[in-house]
Formats: sequence, C-alpha cells, structure tokens
Amino acid sequence: MRGIPGKVWLLGISSALLQLLPFPFAGPLPLWRTPFAWICLVPLLACLHLTASDGKPLNWRQFALLGWVNGTLWWAIHCYWVYTTFSLYGGASPLAGAGIQILLAGILGFNCAAFLVLLMLTDRLCRRSVWVMPLAAALIWVAVEVFRAHILGVPWDQLGASQVDNPLLMHLPPWTGVYGVSFLIVLVNGLLAQILSKSGWKPRLGMALAGVAIAVAVQPWPAYHLAALPDDASASAVLLQENLEVGAARPAMTLDQMMGLFTQLSESPASTVLHGIPGLPQTQPAPATLVPPALIVWPESPAPFFSSDTNFRHWLSALATDANAALVIGDVGVDAAPDLPRGYRVYNSASFVSPEGNFVGRYDKIHLVPFGEYVPFREQLFFVKSLTAQLTDSDRGRERNLFLTGGHKYGTFICYEAAFADEVRIFAKEGADVLVTISDDGWYGDSGAPWEHLNLARLRAIENHRWLLRSTDTGITAAIDPAGRVRESAPRHIRTAIEVRFGYEQGTTFYTRHGDVFAYGCAIGAGLMLLIGGVFAIMRSGTTS
Repeated sequence: MRGIPGKVWLLGISSALLQLLPFPFAGPLPLWRTPFAWICLVPLLACLHLTASDGKPLNWRQFALLGWVNGTLWWAIHCYWVYTTFSLYGGASPLAGAGIQILLAGILGFNCAAFLVLLMLTDRLCRRSVWVMPLAAALIWVAVEVFRAHILGVPWDQLGASQVDNPLLMHLPPWTGVYGVSFLIVLVNGLLAQILSKSGWKPRLGMALAGVAIAVAVQPWPAYHLAALPDDASASAVLLQENLEVGAARPAMTLDQMMGLFTQLSESPASTVLHGIPGLPQTQPAPATLVPPALIVWPESPAPFFSSDTNFRHWLSALATDANAALVIGDVGVDAAPDLPRGYRVYNSASFVSPEGNFVGRYDKIHLVPFGEYVPFREQLFFVKSLTAQLTDSDRGRERNLFLTGGHKYGTFICYEAAFADEVRIFAKEGADVLVTISDDGWYGDSGAPWEHLNLARLRAIENHRWLLRSTDTGITAAIDPAGRVRESAPRHIRTAIEVRFGYEQGTTFYTRHGDVFAYGCAIGAGLMLLIGGVFAIMRSGTTS
C-alpha cells in the first residue's frame, strides 16, 4: 500500500515545531531563539527528495496532506490564545472556542499545503535542478504570504517578522516590506536543505558559496540607508494605559468617575518609564523626562466611551485646553442612519480633539476583525451562534483620516490594523509625520500575542521610517522609533500613563510610496518558474515521443 513513510511525517512535524521557536510564545522573545528561523523549514524542504513507502516519489496529494498537517499544527500551537480569546473573553462556550481555534488553524493550514504542492511541481518540472528549489521556495513562500494577507485577511506573523530584532536585516523592509526578509529566510533554508540532501562535494560547495554571497549582499551597506538612525526626539506625548481587563470584574464607576481618574493620569504621568521591551532582563526603569506634551493618547478599550455623548465630549475638551495638548481618544463612534433598521451606524473609532478643545475629526476603523467586530456570513455560520448572539456588528470605516495639529499630521490606526503593512503605509504616503496606534490587547491574556502584536507595530515603523506611538489598554504601551526600537514603554497590567519622547519624519521610503511591489513580483516570478518548467516538460515529452 502506497503511504507517507514515518520518516517524512517526522520531518514535517519537526519543521512545524521548529517554526514556533522564532516567535513569542508566553512573553517577549529571547534573542537566542531568533536564529531558528534560518533552519526551521529545512526538514520540510528535505521531504522533496524522499519517496513513498513503495519507493516511488511522493505525489501531489501526499505533499498536500503533509503541508496541511504542518501548517495546521503550527497555527494551532502558535495561536493557542485564540481559544482563550473566544472562550474566556468573548463569551463563547469552551466547545465553540475550541471549534473556532481548530477551524482557523485548519483553514490557514491550506496555505502550507499550497506552498509544498507548488514547490514540488516546480522542482519536478525543472528536473530537480540544484538551483531551482531554493529560489522557487522563496518565491512561492512570499506569494502564499501575500495571498494570506490580501485575500484571507490574516497577515499575522509572516516569517520575516521573526527578525525584527536583527539589525543586519532591518534595512530591507523600507524597500521590500517584511516580505523581503521572508524571502531571504526561505532562500537560506532552501540552500541548507540542498546541502544536506544532495550528494557530491561540488553541488554542496556551490550551495555554501551561494549562501555566503547572499549574506554579503544583504549587509546594510551605505546605499541602503535613508538617513541616520534618529536620536533627536524633539516632542513628547502622554500615552494612557487604562488597564480595564476584558471580562474581569472591576469596581463599578460612573462615566464622571472614570473620566476624572483618566484625566488625572493624563495630566500627571508616571515619574518613571521602562527603556526597552517589558519582560526582558535588560529593560530597566528610568526617570521620565516630564515636559508639556504635544499629544495625549487614550487606547481602544472596553470602556463605554461614545463620541456622541455630550458629557464625554465636555471632559475631553476640558482636558485638551487644560493640558494645551491635542488628543487621540479611543471611543465608539455613532452616526445616525435612517436607512438602516436600527437607525444608526456604530464604529470602532479614534476621536481627534485640538488643543483648543474642539472635536476636529474622527477615524473609524476600516479593517475589522472577523468574529471579533463582525461575523462574516452570520446566518450561514450557525455553529458559532453562541458567540454571534453576544456580538453587535461594527460598521466599517471608509476613509483614512489624518489629524493635523501644530503643523504636523498624525496617522491613526486601530488594533489589528497594525498587521496590514500595505494599508498602514497609506497614512505616511498621505503625509503623516507620526503614526499612532491604539489597541486593546487585553483580549490576548498573558499569551505571546501582545508581543507578537508589538513586533508587527515595530515593523510598520521601520517600513515607513516613522515614529510610532502605541497606547494599549493592558500593554504593551510604548514609543517606537523609525528603526523599530522600543525607546520607552510601560509595565503591563497596571493602570498608568507614561510620557514618551518622539520626533517628526517627513521623507517617504520606497515601501511607503509603492507598497508590496516586491511581494507581487515574487508571486509573478513563482508563476513564471512554474510556467517555464511546464513548457520545457511538454517540449521534452514531445521530443521523447
């Protein structure tokens, strides 16, 4: 009977487990785990040279199954916090939470299945040329990541995101986005797989020399640099961390009591801040530089703040004028909509208040979270009824509004939108001097997700060469510089406000101007390799016959 040998299964599963190591799991990522990205795909790619139980090459169905199991296993373990998010915080039953976890992992697992099948076809059509597999693997991997981001809407943790703390590679995202780093990682994995799989010293030496050449070529030569790393942080902002735990019991407070407390925190920030990422041993508290802030930011949070509430608006106007600072405030936007049965539209929003106390605009979140802020195909997905019954769909925003104050423009995006590089860049392209993101990471609990989310925000700062101010409900609240370094942050799970320093940037990167052209180029390149291999295979077949 033709089957997949145990050795192949072992390699596929070990590759899935290795892919877990370069990402945060239950806290910040230790630097020693970052290098595992460069070998994590080697066992999976080595399967291309193995045979089935009958001694014949594995067919495409077997590779599809192997890839699907690999991808499903990785997603199920890596995003284990999805179960907690839906069952503990989202109000779903344990069974529904587990079902959503398995469903999500199973759907995303097909991405790895597609990667492995397309790579197998390209490799065989090109007669397993020693140089084809590494290049094809890198091109196809990026193409699958683009599909996952732009079609499935899940750009969470591309492989390149694992290297955000690698200074030797972070000159690439301003040109290629995170996809350039993913490409490089998979290319090196492919070269290593070939070195281990091929016999004879010549091909192995050739692969090793190619790897050395790539390492030299991607070093941060002066031509890559847009500007010196920023050290002139000329402005300051206060970032509020409300610490309103999702679903947790807390003392009941009226709106006036809550607003009074948060106003006091905003006007009297903590005297110390952390320099670096919370949870790492090298991150230590240091005195804050307290000067009149240009901006005060409140996070997205479960607090019942409505932009249409006159009392709420009164409190914010008073805060802005007393502090002589602009405000970016996470709230719920409500607009009348007589054309809808419920008579209004509701948005996950950020309101903008000028230093004079005037409400001058609002950004309504455009990219909503499926099963979090809306339920796609609500009527058809009857099996998540226990969750959808508690969820009021948010409406989707339509414009990426900028906030102009003090001669500078701020681009604000909300929570999950930090994962969408090609959308965040639009703020910088349209003139934002600073990026601001507000988030409620309390949904993730004490998993690795808050640090994964932070790293995605750091990549957005690098890609667009912008300072990024991040205000979250439970952490990680931080100021990130254009090199992706966390300059100042707040400890997690405490109610506080920190004053951070930041600067203004006006130049645009290649990525800001052109977006995912490198990634689309990889997708086209992968298609061309498969097409050319197919043409040559037909020609060989015709010659043989």
